[in-house]
Amino acid sequence: MNATATLLSVVLAWSHCDSTRFMSAETSLRALRSVVLEFHGTCGRLPTEAEGLEVLLYRPTSWPEGVPWSSFLETTDIPTDGWGNAFVYILMPESADGFGIYSCGEDGATTSGGNDRDDLNTWNVQSPWRAYYDIRLRGIEITPSSAAGAAIILLVIAASVGFLWRAIRAGTPSGS
Repeated sequence: MNATATLLSVVLAWSHCDSTRFMSAETSLRALRSVVLEFHGTCGRLPTEAEGLEVLLYRPTSWPEGVPWSSFLETTDIPTDGWGNAFVYILMPESADGFGIYSCGEDGATTSGGNDRDDLNTWNVQSPWRAYYDIRLRGIEITPSSAAGAAIILLVIAASVGFLWRAIRAGTPSGS
C-alpha cells in the first residue's frame, strides 16, 4: 500500500471513529462548565442539583431581584454529549468549582458517578478518558492532532494531483 492510500485509509477511518464523538463531548463539557461559572458570577450562587443545567435556559424562581434575566445559552436545548446523551450536573463542594459536570461516555452509563474509564468530567485535570478514546489503526496512533495533520496532507496531495492533471490536460493537443 503506497503512502497516499495509507493516508487516505487513516483519514477515512478517523472520520468514522468515536473520537469525533469524544471530541464533541469534551468541547461541550468545557463550554457548559464555563456557562455554569458565568451563571454563578451573575446570580451569586451555583445551580442546585434539582435545577441542573436547565437553569441555564429558564429563569429560576429564586433569581435575584433587580438582576436582569436572559438565557445563558444561545440555543433552546442543553447540549448533549457526542453520543446524544444528557450531561449530568452535580454539586461537589470539595472541588475547586464547587460543582461537576460529566458525560457517561460512549456506553451512556456510569458505575462511578462520572469516573468510569469512558466517562468525561470537569474535575479530573489529567483527562484519563483521553487514553480510552485513543484510536489505534494498524499500528498508527490516531489522535485529534494527527488526524488534522493527515487531513491537511491529504488536501495538499489532492490539490497537487488536481494541479498536475490540469497541467497535463492543458498540454494535450485538442481533439485527443
